[in-house]
Amino acid sequence: QQLREEAERAKVEALAARGHRVAGFDLSEPMLAYARERLARRRLRARLWRDALERFAAPRARFDLAHCLVSTFKYVLDEYGARAHLARVAACLRPGGL
Repeated sequence: QQLREEAERAKVEALAARGHRVAGFDLSEPMLAYARERLARRRLRARLWRDALERFAAPRARFDLAHCLVSTFKYVLDEYGARAHLARVAACLRPGGL
């Protein structure tokens, strides 16, 4: 499980390294600090903030792609939370976004 989560985090770095505008959030401040440190080490940029899956603040920008990490839904407690999360993700996408 931990190896799979590490591979998912590396995708943020890989997308940023290819010049994509990357944004993401986590409820864990230590995980955000870890991600920021990794990005800084490679001189990459990403917008990262602390937030919850079910009620995250949608950025003003809209995105072409939203990627939910493999382990995302194990942190959602019920169907209501899952639906709320997916609705928030959809609200962040441009028309035709994935």
